[in-house]
Amino acid sequence: MFTFVLSGGVDKMSVVIGPFFIVGSFLSILRQTGRLETDVEIPILVILIGALLLAARLPQVPLPRWFDLRDKTS
Repeated sequence: MFTFVLSGGVDKMSVVIGPFFIVGSFLSILRQTGRLETDVEIPILVILIGALLLAARLPQVPLPRWFDLRDKTS
């Protein structure tokens, strides 16, 4: 949730980072309590980051406000 606040709402950056950190934290807790092995956690995270990066490429997800391709000197 903190990434949504810092980035100013839902954008391509927060769509990837926010859910990745939340799921990564949850999987880390499961691993530390012995309910999940590392050889299962890592593939889940790799698949998740790929799916989130793919979702961020959707045209409906806006670019971050700080990412401006226009020349600011003009």
